[in-house]
Amino acid sequence: MKPHDIRKRAEARSTPAPLTAVIPAPVSARATVPCALPGACRLPPAPDPMLWLAAALVLLLNLPFGFWRAGTRRLSAPWFVSVHAPVPLAIGVRFALGLGFHWSTLPVFVAAFFGGQWLGGRLRTRRALPSQVEAPPAAPALPE
Repeated sequence: MKPHDIRKRAEARSTPAPLTAVIPAPVSARATVPCALPGACRLPPAPDPMLWLAAALVLLLNLPFGFWRAGTRRLSAPWFVSVHAPVPLAIGVRFALGLGFHWSTLPVFVAAFFGGQWLGGRLRTRRALPSQVEAPPAAPALPE
């Protein structure tokens, strides 16, 4: 093998091929753009309108459970039921709308679930009359 052949092979191995990604264009033409990292040029899927409808339904479904949860003692049996009872209902909403389970939709549904619980609890505390809210304990009297 000649020395210049060895040099050409070494150069061919040291220069990787440029990475490109196909980006959909508004017209039928397509353009390629160089990509710095493998996998970084993958475009996220377009948001599904059914995803947002299901998230809104899960949030609304959790409002009464959050309202109930706010009136129970923390970590008691009714508290656990009020937190966990809407889980099968939320899963049912997803399957009824044809969404199934996808890891990419999990953050949206978790946010909707806990958002509904939080909003329901806020509704209960906002709705409470001043006479129903416990007064803070009185400070002990200082000895003279």
